[in-house]
Amino acid sequence: MTFRCGAASSTTTTKWRDDGTFERILDALRARARTQMGRPEAPSLGISDSQSVKTTESDGPKGFDAGKKLEGRKRHLLENILGLLIAIFVAAASVQDRDAAPRLLNEANYERTVASSETWIRMTFIRAAARWLAA
Repeated sequence: MTFRCGAASSTTTTKWRDDGTFERILDALRARARTQMGRPEAPSLGISDSQSVKTTESDGPKGFDAGKKLEGRKRHLLENILGLLIAIFVAAASVQDRDAAPRLLNEANYERTVASSETWIRMTFIRAAARWLAA
């Protein structure tokens, strides 16, 4: 397989991001992996967590995580019980987990990707996620 560099690959990547191709690929791969493991295609449980990481001088969101005492970004993840990615949302490290929970669930298109309404969420996510799910 040959990987193109430069403007052409950037254009393709942007197009795939904007038209939902990446999400469709992820959904298909996750469903296939779950089927091969003898599980239903749609996960019945979502697990959420976040991780703060240091960043360089590059563009993108950047903030200070007072709890971890670092400047950078925070990855908010939603995965199924098998550890397969459902959604990811990247924000400045200063964004609190409770404030990112509704955005993460929206990114996941939650009703489409998780068969039940059961999600294990760290305590800091619970109130914001509960408000989002109730809406």
